[in-house]
Amino acid sequence: MSYSKDHTFQLTIRPNSEDIEVRVFDGYNKEVYHDFGYAEIPLTKGYYTVQWQYYGHFQEKVIRLSEDQTVELEAPQIYSAAPIEGAATTHEYYLDPAVQWSKNETAPAIGDNNRLDSKIFVFIRGVDLQRSAALDIIGQFGLFDKQGKEVARLEGGLIQTGPNQSWLAYSVRGSSGQYYLRYYRGIPREIPVFLFRGWQTQIFLTYQKRPIFEGMRIFLASFNEGFIANNQEAVFMDRAIQSISNNLPIPKNQSRFMLSEKVEHPMHGFLWAYGALQRFDYYKDRVRTIEIVIRNLKNSILNDSEAPDIKALQVLFYQKTGGIIDNTPITNLVISEPPMFALGLKAVIDAATEFEDLVPANSYLDQISANLYSDIVWASWEYPMESQEPEEAAIGQERGIWGYEIDPNASTPDWMLSTIAISMEENYQKNKRFNISEEVSVKQLAKSAQIPLSTMQRTVDSIGQSSELQDRMTKIVNDMNLESSADNMMEKLSKLEKK
Repeated sequence: MSYSKDHTFQLTIRPNSEDIEVRVFDGYNKEVYHDFGYAEIPLTKGYYTVQWQYYGHFQEKVIRLSEDQTVELEAPQIYSAAPIEGAATTHEYYLDPAVQWSKNETAPAIGDNNRLDSKIFVFIRGVDLQRSAALDIIGQFGLFDKQGKEVARLEGGLIQTGPNQSWLAYSVRGSSGQYYLRYYRGIPREIPVFLFRGWQTQIFLTYQKRPIFEGMRIFLASFNEGFIANNQEAVFMDRAIQSISNNLPIPKNQSRFMLSEKVEHPMHGFLWAYGALQRFDYYKDRVRTIEIVIRNLKNSILNDSEAPDIKALQVLFYQKTGGIIDNTPITNLVISEPPMFALGLKAVIDAATEFEDLVPANSYLDQISANLYSDIVWASWEYPMESQEPEEAAIGQERGIWGYEIDPNASTPDWMLSTIAISMEENYQKNKRFNISEEVSVKQLAKSAQIPLSTMQRTVDSIGQSSELQDRMTKIVNDMNLESSADNMMEKLSKLEKK
């Protein structure tokens, strides 16, 4: 049977998950269809490419359409640090202890014993029983409070471990507020962890020769619930983190679940709001919904306007929409501690290049802002290696965390000095070319380096006072063979204005 070129056939897309995102392209590579889940698409005869992705896993298939046709799409296996139901990496020998120790304490409480209103659960495991996890990292993680005091080291009587030490669990009650999880070995890394009133913050990591921070999961569960592997809330948190990690929109089916009942689960609210603002091109018609979610997180779900992630969402919302939450302008916000989400931390630092008081000078956020990592969903940074090895410091001892004892040389990386030098060289060349005498400002340097204005001001001041920083600056200028001399740059730096 022959058909006219305008005759249409039905292409049926039948995925085994409504979360599969489908795109269809014609022979000219023009997109003719884009949506999630099952679809019946009328198309003319010809060649088409069917592309589908499932939480960052992409596949495609070329078809020749000359009659009605059905394409079956299968979601690839999902890998997760959390032993959730359906993940390829979930095994009973990890699932059972994760459930058990999320509901039982392994160590004494942390914080104020009169205000034990939250919990923290850390679960680190190997890829499988044959590849050890805890054996290599016992004592290599420390938990610090906001004051820079180590409240627990993950070792000895504070943890539980499995057969062949293939997993490590740490579970305690604690006072709500800001904490930091620090990894000592290899390339040092620190991660902010916030404990919310009435909730358990859950951290899941896999380990194979090193902690796989790229796949780290942070969940929230209600105070007495613990970890539930087959709980839809846990599964959807995991999938949303994967979407944000791959800069993808959260699937419609998952969005509907996460936004149901006015978002009563705080991590669902955080993930959906961050995901929507990250892919604002996809959610630009949902501004009102985003605003409501952030307001509900702030005023009712958590009732904690001081949590860094709530403030960071307000900043990001302003950057994307120009709007403000609860009539609070950005100039009224003060953010001293870093939020948990990297998206939030980047938004705050970007805004702090313009709004001087957003990140206070010498606050912890100010001091870590030049040493950030950008390889995971969660905020993290490299902290200065300390002369004291982890096993030599007593629990409870203040360990010289930035914000309490600042080392200007350690907190100023070479890339920052290079950025200053390049900006000043460009200004020198512009003045020379146009025969003008314009001076670069601290604000311009902050924007070039994408760090808070307070951080750049402190750095400029430190260069003038530290011979070690001056020597490093001179070496960088000489190595780059810049026309403007290091001495000339440092003289100009001492006279810079903020504006």
